[in-house]
Amino acid sequence: MKVKILNITISFFGLLFLFAACEKSDNEMLEKQMNAWQVRNVTSTSAEISGMIVADGTKDATGYAELGVCWSKKENPTVADAKASVNTRDKAVYWVKAEKLEHLTKYYARAYTISKDKTVTYGEQTSFTTLANVPYVSINAATEVKGKSVVITYNLTRDGKSKVKEKGICWGTKQNPTTDDNTLKADNQNIGEMSFNVENLVGNTVYFVRAYAINGIGIAYSKEITFTTNVASPTLTTDSTKNVTKTSLDVYGTVVASGGADVTERGFCWAMTENPEVGETNKKVFAKAGLGSYNVKIEGLEPGTEYFIRSYAVNSEGVAYGNNFKVKTVTDIQKLYVPGGYQKASGYGADDWKPENAP
Repeated sequence: MKVKILNITISFFGLLFLFAACEKSDNEMLEKQMNAWQVRNVTSTSAEISGMIVADGTKDATGYAELGVCWSKKENPTVADAKASVNTRDKAVYWVKAEKLEHLTKYYARAYTISKDKTVTYGEQTSFTTLANVPYVSINAATEVKGKSVVITYNLTRDGKSKVKEKGICWGTKQNPTTDDNTLKADNQNIGEMSFNVENLVGNTVYFVRAYAINGIGIAYSKEITFTTNVASPTLTTDSTKNVTKTSLDVYGTVVASGGADVTERGFCWAMTENPEVGETNKKVFAKAGLGSYNVKIEGLEPGTEYFIRSYAVNSEGVAYGNNFKVKTVTDIQKLYVPGGYQKASGYGADDWKPENAP
């Protein structure tokens, strides 16, 4: 293929024109248009580039085998590099779109023609720099799905040529979650893959998850994935005790979440050691099953004794327990002798005064 430089004047970016036999008024009009005939609509991955052919008298591209623009990250690009061609042009000007460019990268470009005899003619070189972009993140399918937890794998593949300030995952029970919903942030901002262990989920519930990353340009989200947690045991708390006597007390608890299945029983169990479990003689069942707050009166306790009490609830997954709550019943005071000497009480004789009949 023969290469011919500037045999035909091709204008690019600066659009260097040769105007012959033009009147002054025509030159003034063209000068105003030339300022806009450059590189336009530059993004992080694309740019529109103009070229121009003058003085050949051709109103379309039929005089050429090929007409277009070539570009490269190195100077003096050729048609062996990336290029885009056109079939028609509007008068002397034509536009092409350079795509699949790298972020925040300087490119060199030249307009070109290839004649029918394979002669290549290039215009003057120009350059432009693409913009930085938001990061690119991806997310894999959820794994290790359980009743209250799941593992999500995340991948930051490109930083967009701008420093990543934050990355992580966000999730919720509605589609397209954002960072305004539940989030887990990564402990580093490096490019690459990492996994998040998401906990405290609700059983038998559909969740939507997206990865995200934030750099100096903005925030990017991955595609959305979804998963459904398994049925889990209920979630509940042991809240407080009231009206503690020598042998009884009132205890309060709350079933916060059902675990995705009906709560068929709830109540309290107790023992003199930590973490009591439900048995035949140490539990008290609340009359109404379900969610929410509830309380019972526990009776038949020993005076002056320390007890550990836990709320419990039952669903199809099994028995779940709340936190331990420690309480001591009131001591049974029958006799109290104050150590030391005694003084005679008024109204009693010296011979009949005793501690137990003192006022």
